[in-house]
Amino acid sequence: MIAHVASLHFSTVTAARELYGGYYEIAAVAKGATDPSILEITDKVQHWEGPYQLGSGGKRARMRSLIFGEDIARDIVAQWTQNGLGMSPDCHPAIWVVRETMPEIGENGIPLRDEATERVKMRVATDEEKAVMWVEDKAQNVAAGRNYADWLFLDADATYKRDPRLVQFIPKQARDAARFFGLDATWTKTAAELPKQVVCQYCKKMVDETAIKCPHCSEVINYARYAEEEWKKQQALKARGVDVERRPVRA
Repeated sequence: MIAHVASLHFSTVTAARELYGGYYEIAAVAKGATDPSILEITDKVQHWEGPYQLGSGGKRARMRSLIFGEDIARDIVAQWTQNGLGMSPDCHPAIWVVRETMPEIGENGIPLRDEATERVKMRVATDEEKAVMWVEDKAQNVAAGRNYADWLFLDADATYKRDPRLVQFIPKQARDAARFFGLDATWTKTAAELPKQVVCQYCKKMVDETAIKCPHCSEVINYARYAEEEWKKQQALKARGVDVERRPVRA
């Protein structure tokens, strides 16, 4: 049976399952997309080596078993939504296994199980049931995806503010999240977009060349710009009838 994985995530994700020859990838969705990308996953045969057998010439038995597509889907979605920093049930990439089946319920109200596999017996959901589950899952994952984007952005922003030299270690997912949701910060800009950096003569930290005061120590570092801005303030006060001669200049 074919299982489906849906994604509204802003980054491309991949998962390798070499044991049964599987490589899975979902591309990032475009900014503003409302329809998710869909990945189809079919059942796979897992090949593995069993125990040594008598009379086999010292060779191990070649074993194989069937892995259901739904189990594979849950496995890789768990990797994409549960195994990363900052991820939680309410904060993770907007990726989910599409629900297309419902458990068979016995007369006692308990799900029925297959006697051989002990798996819960499932039936194909009706179109109405699928529509309801789709709306529920999409809304829940969109909210979790936005929470995750905010977490990535705030974590990256804290890293940059702690030490701008760490900008090279900000993960691509954080940059993708910022672009996808229009979140702005110095580290989200390209080198061409960034203002030139100079050293504050007082605290020796790097500041934007256009800064009038150092954001770190609050000292005036561009006296020409500072005087120009103060003159503009005085002209604005004069226009409002304020006696600027008696008004002290703010440092």
